Amino acid sequence: MMTHPGHDEQGRLDEPSLEAATADLERIRQRLRAAAKGDADADDVKDAVETYWHDHEAVLRTAAASLTEEVRLQALSELYRWREQLDTQLRRGPEPGTAEPREPD
Repeated sequence: MMTHPGHDEQGRLDEPSLEAATADLERIRQRLRAAAKGDADADDVKDAVETYWHDHEAVLRTAAASLTEEVRLQALSELYRWREQLDTQLRRGPEPGTAEPREPD
């Protein structure tokens, strides 16, 4: 089976590729610092960012998709939990003489 850059054989995020992408951020940081000191210009920074994106696009997209899916699943879980709480409160109805929901049994 052919794997994509940034993925292992099961299509999961490849940890060494992610670590390499993280480490290579240092080149961009160095270019930004050099530009702040006047030792590099905007084209140097742009080239560093473009090279970084070219080298790590696949792993960055995979990481973003993975993170998005994780957040989506967490949000969905919370929404189901809130829905269950609301259903429980609505089934119990308010305490007699108040607008407050009854306490759980």
